Amino acid sequence: MASRMWAARGAAIACSGVLLASCGGGGGGDGSGQAVDKPVATVPGCVPGGSATGANVLFGADLNTGTLTAFKTLTPSCEVWESHVFATVTRVANGIAYDARRDELYVLAVQEYGPQEVDVYAHASVLAPGATPTRSITLSAFAIARAISLDTAQDRLWVGGERTTWADDGGEIDMYENASTRSGPAVADRQIRNIPGVVNMALDTTHAILYAVAGVHDSVMAFAGTDTLTDGATPTFTIGGTAGSFGIAIDGARDIAYLPNPASGLRIVRHASTGLPDTAIMVPFDGAKALMATVDSKNDRLYLGGFAGAYVIDHASALTPSSPLPAPAASAASSVVIGGFAMP
Repeated sequence: MASRMWAARGAAIACSGVLLASCGGGGGGDGSGQAVDKPVATVPGCVPGGSATGANVLFGADLNTGTLTAFKTLTPSCEVWESHVFATVTRVANGIAYDARRDELYVLAVQEYGPQEVDVYAHASVLAPGATPTRSITLSAFAIARAISLDTAQDRLWVGGERTTWADDGGEIDMYENASTRSGPAVADRQIRNIPGVVNMALDTTHAILYAVAGVHDSVMAFAGTDTLTDGATPTFTIGGTAGSFGIAIDGARDIAYLPNPASGLRIVRHASTGLPDTAIMVPFDGAKALMATVDSKNDRLYLGGFAGAYVIDHASALTPSSPLPAPAASAASSVVIGGFAMP
């Protein structure tokens, strides 16, 4: 039941009210609403790059069936998602973040109106199949937690979601200090409540801004001054025109926001932190069904999770409306919904 929760609820945002199965993703395929695995698609002329060895450097999460993957390269090529699974959470993997300083992987594992926790896997660079969390941070404030962001320099964990509903005042963002030592039931050090329900988040440590996607308003809320945000805070500014977008990625160094949309492609907003961002461009990326995005600012690289396909895009800041969609970096069975990635 838990694995179907995201398909029925979260995808309603991403696909503008259409069930996940109708969007071509992992919620099904036979019209019944039940998951029906299909063979992983192959791409003509696409040769898997599975020869990489060494440490795990790229981690991925499946939003529907809870599989977690680890790759030994930042640029996988034509891989099979299932070949890299090291664990499957019993609930839904709604978010993922990596602390390279401490070599720990954080996974937001939730069940709607049920257990909500952040599972932490130690020694992430050497995780292998059968791995289990070293510790878990239990959340109590949310009906469903939908996103996490990790500030490794400050050792802070941010969690966003819905306290009650998607309503105008049903959302909440919690911040936990000393994330690397937290375990068991957690009390937030700071909270932002009475805001629209949060469906995703991204942290810009360069400009000290927390961005949160507000599903009910088709906008992104930007909260400036992350060191001092407290309850009662209101958005410093918003980025509108995001109807149908569920994911968000922020490249703070280049001040760019990436907003994937499974129906229309990838929206790119420059000078995002100014409150007066440039007119966005849209990269159609036909066929990607881009749902989630993660940016590797150091390498100007963007990772897109497009339901059963993942894409790695180099020189992301130079994308134009005519940029072609590369071959899938990884493909999965139709029940999988490839979501966010995490890397050093």
